[in-house]
Amino acid sequence: GNNCYPSGAVDWGAMNRFGQNDRAIYLDGTGGALNMPNNAAYNITEAITVVLWVYPEILDDQRLLSNRTTTAPTGGWEFVIVDNGGLALQFWNSGSNVESLPTGTNINEWMQLAVTWCATDAFNQAKFYCNGALVSEHVFATTLGVPQRDLQVGRNTNTIYFFHQGRLDDIRIFNGVLSESDINDYFNEPAP
Repeated sequence: GNNCYPSGAVDWGAMNRFGQNDRAIYLDGTGGALNMPNNAAYNITEAITVVLWVYPEILDDQRLLSNRTTTAPTGGWEFVIVDNGGLALQFWNSGSNVESLPTGTNINEWMQLAVTWCATDAFNQAKFYCNGALVSEHVFATTLGVPQRDLQVGRNTNTIYFFHQGRLDDIRIFNGVLSESDINDYFNEPAP
């Protein structure tokens, strides 16, 4: 894994999806987040997969992961739960490009959420997954600029808003596109 440090109230002893204590993090939605110092490994511009487990307590506009810059030069990305329980992958390159797709996200239960995107795909497709299964896909006609910011877990990079309220576990970011089979394999991983 990568080193990160807390910002605000972060409970490192939360219960994970297997019922094991001290294996997940809890963020209270009022300011707690994790910060991973800027690293070239997060500056993904060609293809990305994000896979994580989330236990949201509310369905509100909240950031799961954010690595964006909205001031010049713009760039980066965010993976978001939006107000209606859908997911959004937001790209920041000379403004914002937002696509929000319904997934059936629920409160007070663990779910595996994932998104893939590839700039070299003939259709620039973003694919959204919930619990190992493809739930929607959409074309992104954009490029992804490189941010010069830290990666934030559970909050928006640029503001003091949009904090995640709930638990997070097993966050993985890949510099490439995983297949639906790969994502399903992560969904079915046994308890550690």
